[in-house]
Amino acid sequence: MSGHKYGPAVRPYYLIHYILAGSGTFKTDQSIYKLHAGQGFLIEPGQETTYIADKNTPWSYV
Repeated sequence: MSGHKYGPAVRPYYLIHYILAGSGTFKTDQSIYKLHAGQGFLIEPGQETTYIADKNTPWSYV
């Protein structure tokens, strides 16, 4: 969904997202990453993260 946002959130487990199509932004307390299809991101336990789908080319991920 265009502009969809999740977070800020903290999880007690590892979570991997792989981007199938589109693009978006992944934010941690230390960095901001612009990501697109073929890339992914890892969320570690206790890490505060936010991720946002691009408004023009929203991502789909697994």
